[in-house]
Amino acid sequence: MMLQLKLKRVRQLCESTRELRFETSDGTNLDYEAGQFYRFSFEDNEGLFQRSYSLGNLDDLYGPYLDIVVSKVEGGRATQLLFNAEPGLKATVTGPHGRLVLPAHKPRHLFLVATSVGVAPYLPILQKLKNEAYERVDLFFGVRNREEFIYREFLIKYAENHPFFNLKLCISREDAKEEYEHRGYVTDLLKKEDPSPEGTIFLVCGNPKMVEDVWSYLTSKKFGGPQVITEKYVFARDKTVASTKLTEAQKKLIEEELQKYS
Repeated sequence: MMLQLKLKRVRQLCESTRELRFETSDGTNLDYEAGQFYRFSFEDNEGLFQRSYSLGNLDDLYGPYLDIVVSKVEGGRATQLLFNAEPGLKATVTGPHGRLVLPAHKPRHLFLVATSVGVAPYLPILQKLKNEAYERVDLFFGVRNREEFIYREFLIKYAENHPFFNLKLCISREDAKEEYEHRGYVTDLLKKEDPSPEGTIFLVCGNPKMVEDVWSYLTSKKFGGPQVITEKYVFARDKTVASTKLTEAQKKLIEEELQKYS
């Protein structure tokens, strides 16, 4: 499904992160599963380009709004456009896409693992969980420092109000002070947790290296593929940098996608 959008508001979450709310131009309401992403097409002085963003909707899951969380990338094309964007900016999206969604059959223990803006798809998932009978849900959220702990107020309050939910903030560059904080990476805490495959499912989203490390660890612990659902956040840079890191198959796929809108 293709939708025409216009930017409604921009909110700074921390120095390196912005939340942008887009609205469908004709008031169309969204039809997606919490955790999915949309592929955005933008236009700047160089022409058309695309980026994919998970929906981070909190207060209006299925209305005409698409809330996305954008992290600053030095020299990034999307960064230059979106961090300086004013309400009214136009975009086109297709979607929804992705399988980082709640499982059809409820597990006994659900892990949500994220780094940085990878926490975005878990925001609508947590809203949906309010009405689901889950026994235990743990969020392992990895950041470099406390400033990057975006949605802090919401997540702390959610943990206080929902006994099934456990917030575990993993800080790599500062010492832990609060009860929910842990010094180190999400993989360090995961190994201490030593989860059992029985009745457990993981949703993992964020930095590709983190996703690969979590996947490697869990498969070594006999977790099967269907028990570990992953989504990597690849932060695109300028054309020259990006092209040196893409496989020929990836380049071909991007070219095909761009041709759809040319």
